[in-house]
Amino acid sequence: MKPHHFSDCLLSLTLCFALAAATATFADPTLFYAGTAKVKITPEEPGYLLAWDTHRKAEGVESDLWLRALAIEDADGQRVVLVSADLLGFSRTLAQACQADALKNHGLGPE
Repeated sequence: MKPHHFSDCLLSLTLCFALAAATATFADPTLFYAGTAKVKITPEEPGYLLAWDTHRKAEGVESDLWLRALAIEDADGQRVVLVSADLLGFSRTLAQACQADALKNHGLGPE
């Protein structure tokens, strides 16, 4: 895995937060507002696959990996963003960096 892969994932999460918030549908102030975004996170170079019984290097791309976000805001301005990724999980370091970025740039805390 390339050293910049961590920053690429963090950038992808930031873009998802921003795009989801920016595409919110504003209609009636008594309704919930929602926005969605998705960013392709497929690595450009093959990396190692995590499998049940073996670890081997990928031979190509069968289907792209995506990071998706759904932002929801109520009439009082309370926001929540749900993020899903086509990954088995995030490292603690990446999760903490994403939480810090979401709080700093979008005012979204872990609560």
